[in-house]
Amino acid sequence: MEIVLILLGLIGGGAATFFIQKTALKAQTAKVLKNAEIEAENIRKERALQAKETFLKQKEEHEIFIKDRERKLQSNEDRARSKEKNIDQKLEEFERKEQEIEKLKSTYESKFEILELRMQDADKTQQKRVEELSKISNMSAEDAKKMLMEALTDEARTGAMATIKEITEEAKLNANREARKIVIQSIQRVATEQAIENSVT
Repeated sequence: MEIVLILLGLIGGGAATFFIQKTALKAQTAKVLKNAEIEAENIRKERALQAKETFLKQKEEHEIFIKDRERKLQSNEDRARSKEKNIDQKLEEFERKEQEIEKLKSTYESKFEILELRMQDADKTQQKRVEELSKISNMSAEDAKKMLMEALTDEARTGAMATIKEITEEAKLNANREARKIVIQSIQRVATEQAIENSVT
């Protein structure tokens, strides 16, 4: 009987020990699992954070690239517009200068025509005065001066009048022959100067 009780006690103690150990093992297993879950969650969060940081970094780099590209495109477009504007301005300036050249050409052609006509008139006037002078070659210096003054009254200016006065003074100091010679030379010179002056003005 005692042996049975001892055996029952041993069996009961072993069962209790097994139960206690089983309970402890379950608790330990649950703790390990919980720690594993926590660690897994931490790893997941860390990886998610890393992925987010990587995404944000790549997004920022992409935005910087896009902005830089847009800036370069805008800069190229601005340069192209500036060059186009400069070309348009140069073309306008070229056309304006071309018009000015054509206008000047037309003006000078007109002036040359007028100059040619004036030179022809001057030649005719000079020839006429020479012919008139030949008629007065036997006149006195005073008479020659009078006719010369009448011939040049309408065309003479300050310089021409001074020249005529000088001629007259010289004529008074010389003989009639020398006076006639001076009058001939002077009237030719005055006529030429007057023709040139008229053509210039």
